[in-house]
Amino acid sequence: AGGLLWAGLGAAAVGCGLICILWSAPARALFSYLRGRGGRMAERVPAFERAYESLRVVASPAALVWPTILSVVGWGAEGVALHVLLDGFGQAPALPLSIFFYATATLAGALIPVPGGLGVVEAMFQSQLVELGHVAEGPATAAMLMIRFATLWWAVIVGFCSLAILRKRFPHLLRETGAEGQPTT
Repeated sequence: AGGLLWAGLGAAAVGCGLICILWSAPARALFSYLRGRGGRMAERVPAFERAYESLRVVASPAALVWPTILSVVGWGAEGVALHVLLDGFGQAPALPLSIFFYATATLAGALIPVPGGLGVVEAMFQSQLVELGHVAEGPATAAMLMIRFATLWWAVIVGFCSLAILRKRFPHLLRETGAEGQPTT
């Protein structure tokens, strides 16, 4: 109950954020005000302006279309994978519910400043599956562990293996550099 309200509020917050980023007049006024005050903030205005311009480029509607489509397809597929896992345990809630559980748990994990949302995502999966999806605790825990291994830890393992291979094949590309950009080794 109330989930639609929170989803609407979240969508409205994202929409307001995009409007603030893409509508440049308020930002330019703020930069002008900071520049006029002088002091440390005035010294940082050029860096803020460069960051703002970069943010405007990546947050433009044209730049967001393909990433949004890919995200919806990717997260939808991961929600379907959760559904298939649960179905294997004979405990599958409706497919849209499985996708919802996956998406909300992953979003909650993204909001917490912990790598991969560790702990938060697992707790949300568990509680949503048991309380809202009416899945028994054992299958819910097993499905949660399996989907996290498939969607998070598999990528971590592949990344570490790839890094090890790259370090072995191309050691000259990973030299440490000093302040002047010169190799220290």
